[in-house]
Amino acid sequence: MTKLVEKIFFLAFCVIFLASCSERERGVIWSPNGERAMVNGSDGLRICDEKGNISPVVSKNAKLIAWTPDSRQCYICRSESETDWKNVKAMLTPAQIEICRKNAEKVFAYLMEYKDDLDGFGAKVDADKEIDRHWVAESILYLKDVHGPELNEKVYLWRTLKLPNATFNLIERYDYLNNSLKNPFVIRKTYDGVTDLSASPNGKALAVVESREGNKLYVVSIDGKKTLLVSSDCSEYPAWSFDGDSIFYFEGEKQKDCEFRSGTLCKTTVISKTGKILDDNERSKKLLTSIFQASDRVEPLPDDSVIFTSRKFSFPNKSSEENSKIFFAKSDSEEIVQLTEDNLEGLDWFRLSPDGKILLLYDSSGQVAIMNLQDRKLETLLSKERSPGEFKFSPSWRSESEICLAVRSTNEIRGENDAMAALMNISDKTVRTLSQKWPTSCTEEFLIGKAKGKNRLQEKIDKYTNR
Repeated sequence: MTKLVEKIFFLAFCVIFLASCSERERGVIWSPNGERAMVNGSDGLRICDEKGNISPVVSKNAKLIAWTPDSRQCYICRSESETDWKNVKAMLTPAQIEICRKNAEKVFAYLMEYKDDLDGFGAKVDADKEIDRHWVAESILYLKDVHGPELNEKVYLWRTLKLPNATFNLIERYDYLNNSLKNPFVIRKTYDGVTDLSASPNGKALAVVESREGNKLYVVSIDGKKTLLVSSDCSEYPAWSFDGDSIFYFEGEKQKDCEFRSGTLCKTTVISKTGKILDDNERSKKLLTSIFQASDRVEPLPDDSVIFTSRKFSFPNKSSEENSKIFFAKSDSEEIVQLTEDNLEGLDWFRLSPDGKILLLYDSSGQVAIMNLQDRKLETLLSKERSPGEFKFSPSWRSESEICLAVRSTNEIRGENDAMAALMNISDKTVRTLSQKWPTSCTEEFLIGKAKGKNRLQEKIDKYTNR
């Protein structure tokens, strides 16, 4: 009995954990003014300056970070857990509470029939497709709260059952002051995973993508009092317009369980002329139809033209990584231009410069390049040879002339896949390292490569011991 319930708890944990993880958990997140950055290490969040000087831990369990446009505040999404159903219930919608109730009552009925037949009980639970596996932990807490005394009488092992943690995400706003974070203010609590967090350029709102069964896009006021559901089925990484009044995103059609889906690239106005969040998302414009994955990106330009990733399929079809391309669509015409060819080995990511003139992109081999949107020429900044060779963290802009990225470590005793966080000037390609004096906790999460064979220290030892 205990093993079966623990197994169910484990599966629930996996669902919640996977839904909550994001590439943006790792890396160096620069403030808009380029004066400081958040570094998310294994022991917590720290703040560094442009010289690499780093602070003590300022926050724990941070998942996503988004700076406000003035660089004076930041939003942080972090995880918390709860084992009291009454506290859990207070954060759920009526529909979510009903899901937990139905789940719990189903399992309760099976437990009331339980007669030391573990396999039979397990088979009934596994076969019941009406039990929503996305809410297992919360449902067990409901069960314990509502039917605890009856279960204590009926099922002996229930008395010593360890309650699962119902994990939720907390989004808070902090003031940045003297290299620390002050005055936390709760903006939103959710039991769904959070895959993206971004502040509007005008500072009026926050965009949040939440996931449990698909991705939902919300726009939340900075005081947390108003929330607008923009899309119930969107891509993971929406983007704000330059004026901050509208948001761009891919919205899917049907077939939610498909890896590649047909959908629409949308622009939705969410902020009124008076600076308030609109009451509905009726001011939505469909820009084009595309094949997309949930992880595809879109970036608007100052004139509302868009840069986006999509796939060009051929038959027989190649792999999805080889077919990931960047496209440009003008705001005042139906023309779509492909910007990248097969000179990138599986496009992983792209970022638009703060002034909207240059694309920063990298591929799965670790190559980092830029493209000036005026002449559309691709220039390599970091070759495969200088790259750590595997994913470390997404390159990002510190300013219009400097990017932050991972470069191969120059330390001889480090492994060949290890890296350093660095700043590179895109004009002369000079590199300044940041992470020489960072504690290991700040680098082990996203800079140190996984061991592949012997590392260089091991090779030196072997050389002198004749192994």
